[in-house]
Amino acid sequence: MRQELIQACAEAVKKTIAQGQRCVNKAGSCVYDNGQGQCCAIGHMIAPHLRAGLYGSVYVALVFRALTESLGFEPTLEERETLRAIQYWHDRGDFSLETLAETAICPFVKDDIETIIEACK
Repeated sequence: MRQELIQACAEAVKKTIAQGQRCVNKAGSCVYDNGQGQCCAIGHMIAPHLRAGLYGSVYVALVFRALTESLGFEPTLEERETLRAIQYWHDRGDFSLETLAETAICPFVKDDIETIIEACK
C-alpha cells in the first residue's frame, strides 16, 4: 500500500475514533457525511466539497470517483479491499484499533491494516 494512502487511512481512523460513533442519517443508516459534522471512515478521506453530494444511498462508483479525486490517485484493487475493511469497521460501530485489526481477513489486507494501525500511534 502506498504511503499516501496509509497516511490518509490513518487520519480517517483517528478521526473516526475521535468522533466516537457511526455517521448516520436521521433514519439511522450509515452515510458518508451526515451534514452535521460527522463522516464515515471513507467520508473522512473525501474532500468536503465532494462529500456534499454523497448524502444517503449513492452509487459506489460516485463515492470511488470522489475518493480518487480527493486522494489524487486511483487506489489499486488490493488497496480497495483495505478501504472496504476500514469502512466495514466503521459500519460495525466498535471504534478501537483492536477491532480494526480484527476486520482484516486476507493476508495483504491484514498487513495493510497493521501498517495503518502503527501509523495511528
